Amino acid sequence: MKPEFSDMTEAFDEESTELLDMMETSLLDIQDNGINKENMSAVFRAAHTVKGAAKMFELEYLVKFTHIAESLLDEIRNGRIKLNDEILNLFFSVKDQMQLLVDFAVEDEAGAIPDEETQNVTLSLIDRLSSYLEENNDNKPKNEPEPIKVVPKEPELSEEDFEDQIAQLIAQNTQKRNQIIEKEEKPKQKIVEKKVPVEVKTSTEVKISSTLRVEASKIDTIINLVGEMVIANANVIQQASRINDKKLLESVSIVSRMLEEIREASMKTRLIPIGETFSRFRRIVRDLSRDLNKEIELEIVGAETELDKTVTEKILDPLIHLIRNSLDHGIEMPQEREEKGKDPKGKITLKAFHEAGNITIKIIDDGKGLNPDFLYKKALEKGIVGINDILTTKQKINLIMAPGFSTAKSVTSISGRGVGMDVVKQNIEELRGQIDIDSQIDIGTTMTIRLPLTLAIIDGFMVKIGEQFYIIPLEMIDRCIELNDQHKAEIVENNYINVR
Repeated sequence: MKPEFSDMTEAFDEESTELLDMMETSLLDIQDNGINKENMSAVFRAAHTVKGAAKMFELEYLVKFTHIAESLLDEIRNGRIKLNDEILNLFFSVKDQMQLLVDFAVEDEAGAIPDEETQNVTLSLIDRLSSYLEENNDNKPKNEPEPIKVVPKEPELSEEDFEDQIAQLIAQNTQKRNQIIEKEEKPKQKIVEKKVPVEVKTSTEVKISSTLRVEASKIDTIINLVGEMVIANANVIQQASRINDKKLLESVSIVSRMLEEIREASMKTRLIPIGETFSRFRRIVRDLSRDLNKEIELEIVGAETELDKTVTEKILDPLIHLIRNSLDHGIEMPQEREEKGKDPKGKITLKAFHEAGNITIKIIDDGKGLNPDFLYKKALEKGIVGINDILTTKQKINLIMAPGFSTAKSVTSISGRGVGMDVVKQNIEELRGQIDIDSQIDIGTTMTIRLPLTLAIIDGFMVKIGEQFYIIPLEMIDRCIELNDQHKAEIVENNYINVR
């Protein structure tokens, strides 16, 4: 890594990844809603900004590749080339390759160039991008300059050959494009300038950004310190209560209230909308539904719901697996859905909302559902349950989360190895969460995940049993009941009390 680049690696990585995510979101919007000025300009701006950042750090392999893509985007943006499904799919591949080259720039040594396979993929994409630019030139009037064909080189390329070949492609296409634009935009009549003095006003106002990028580790440090202060303050409260000094208790009460406000404010700095995570699944659904030859729509509800950044990062992999399961096992093939009287296009809904101090995430599909008897039979075959075991319908459905359980007939790149749902359950429970499955045959399946809003600080309820103190997480307590004399008498005689 270049010395001047190493200090800004993280910023470059984060900003480029954010821009490429925006680029992908805009491409998905074009696919779903059609092309318009806003979404096409957003794709162009993202590519242009990434190219500018790469140029600043002298990442020529990224600059030259992005320049060709930017040229085609400019032609489409100005209406000289019509966007079709084939070109749209090409830009999804271009986005992926740009991300790969950004990752290479961040991770590899100074002066290095991508490996041979990456170079070949990059050149292949450049060739495909160039072909559309050349085809557009072929459709121009005959007096336009003839397109210069690109002669591919051997697969094995040195650093100089790789850069020279890309530079040659750029020079050829830029020259032709400039000639075309110059001819189209050339005025028919010479316009005589009016020389009028113009007063130029300058402003000294500087727009200050309302946001500030802060490393997550710094926020973690603050939250950890606040947590320690909360614990220390609890000890102070106990000591003040024993002394029973009114002035001291009043001061401690004020400090406790302010400390609680600081805790709430520091916790909010870690909260991010879960929609940022949900939006990643649009691409996953698009690609996998194409691979599976299925028509599937993804609906996102509650994208504005906020969740701790740490929880969001750790829940990503389980959500990916659940979405893939819904795509592969849940949603039927279009023909099968039509035979059942369903819409041939399946639907998966990602829903998030706050509930009783937790966050609830639902993954809902309108597929074929889970057959409890079929799951029980599979579990018998794999020895997960015994022949004499009697299970309820709910227990049979929950067998899908047993270790080693799989209903796939063959191993594919998506499923079939018997590893997944048990790991999903384990990962969710490590976050102090729960997963619940409800399903109806030919109606669909709903998987519900309940998680704490944060993993940093847990409110607890302290109780004393004998001489020992215990703290129970507040979220696990349903209600507190004050014992009266009648209750105390019942406990002595029966070891239980009557409630309501």
